[in-house]
Amino acid sequence: MLTYRPLLREQVPIFASLHYQCWMETYPGLIPQAYLDQMSLEENIARFDALYDLIGAYQYLVYEDEKPVGLFDISPAREQVEDCLSEVQGLYLSKASHGKGIGRAIITYVQEVLRARKEHAFYLWCLQSNPTVHFYEHMGGQIVTSREVDFSGVNLTEVCFVFRF
Repeated sequence: MLTYRPLLREQVPIFASLHYQCWMETYPGLIPQAYLDQMSLEENIARFDALYDLIGAYQYLVYEDEKPVGLFDISPAREQVEDCLSEVQGLYLSKASHGKGIGRAIITYVQEVLRARKEHAFYLWCLQSNPTVHFYEHMGGQIVTSREVDFSGVNLTEVCFVFRF
């Protein structure tokens, strides 16, 4: 059974550890290894702890049978993307949780939360080279723009998906 829980301060180490794990599982070969090598679990925990008062209210942990398997956030839009008021900043699942329908369930949950707020769209950014782009397309996301981002001196392309419901 899946449950979505708003992040509590005492859960920041769980959130940050899962975030770190997902980056280490997902991004080798997609971003420069030098960028990944400079990351540390301890610094990730400290960073999310320092940011908790600013963004903690938007963050969620995803549990499958009481085990944390994913995380995401639903935050106010940081930039003007069409008529979206909200952005999903980071949607991560542990590699062991891929292919179980959890990503689909998270997208559905986000839509339910936003529908209750009378919103009808959200956006998220994804590296163009990330195979997850195919999942987002399958889920109905439409690429509306792109941008270049710097990872350890290497420019990579991110694409912006808008989901309407």
